[in-house]
Amino acid sequence: MILGILFGIALLTVPLFRGSISRIGELRLSHIGTVVAALMLQFLIVTIVPASFPMAAAAVIHLMSYGLTLIFVWHNRSIPGIAVLVAGGLMNLTAIAANGGVMPASPEALVLSGKADLANDAEFNNSTVQDNARLQILGDIFAIPDGYPFANVFSLGDIFLVLGGAIIVHRVGGSALGRAGKIDPRRRVAGYVPDTSDAYKLNLLDRRRRPPGPAADAPKPIRRDVETKVHSRSRKRRKSPAPHR
Repeated sequence: MILGILFGIALLTVPLFRGSISRIGELRLSHIGTVVAALMLQFLIVTIVPASFPMAAAAVIHLMSYGLTLIFVWHNRSIPGIAVLVAGGLMNLTAIAANGGVMPASPEALVLSGKADLANDAEFNNSTVQDNARLQILGDIFAIPDGYPFANVFSLGDIFLVLGGAIIVHRVGGSALGRAGKIDPRRRVAGYVPDTSDAYKLNLLDRRRRPPGPAADAPKPIRRDVETKVHSRSRKRRKSPAPHR
């Protein structure tokens, strides 16, 4: 839930940086059904019927939801910022797989967020305290304190997921933040130093204002017939006798 809220906040900041949300709506996503199915599976085992599934079955379903999400990400890997999303998803998937399908949570983080009662809940929780937890560093070790909006625990992978989502909406939406991440391709040349002088800027502006076609200051080619007439006149002047005085 907290990831969806933070992603929504990132989306709303696009117009603040002169971006367009309508451009994001024009983005064509492939295999979107896989991520919808992943969200439905997580909603099913965590919110709707958390006590109706055996712990082992719920853990397998939890892992399947992440697998479906990775399929969706793979088929949309050309979208800018998707690599950051992949990194966050793999971090969470690794921690969950290493702990039997459950994200290991820090007891201190649960207490700080006011979710300590989840550690003793008999129902399936996608994030809870694990005895002898593996890869705890990738678990839910961070927390938004109780009393603040959206109080909950979150992981390092969650941070990457939100960051990747923000990069995608700002790059696709064409905001100032999205354009700031673009690199001039000439910088890839070794030893390139960008020219920021006034003369360079005026020259660049002049090039943009010129109409398409040959440059205005380029020398015009001499026509062959004109060149022949010039040479014939020169020969006539040399052959004509001098006038009598």
